[in-house]
Amino acid sequence: AVAFITDPTGHCGYPAATQAALRAELRARYADRPWLDVRSKGDLPALPGAEVPAGALAVSVETGEGVAELKAALVALLAEMRLVTGQELSDSR
Repeated sequence: AVAFITDPTGHCGYPAATQAALRAELRARYADRPWLDVRSKGDLPALPGAEVPAGALAVSVETGEGVAELKAALVALLAEMRLVTGQELSDSR
């Protein structure tokens, strides 16, 4: 399973174009795996021209926006991955 986090605000240290290219490369490499797009810093505006994948879950740890939804989406993603691989997930609590 892949959860890809995009930061379109310019504060992560990687230009938006680099993030988009990495996402495209990983999306092609793991096309058969469950995928979740996440847009970090959802409380801040995106830079002009920065691409946010359609359907990306907006999350902000500053405001708490989307955090509960992200947790639920990650649990669902892992459950889907278990179905894809047929493997049980270990409980590392």
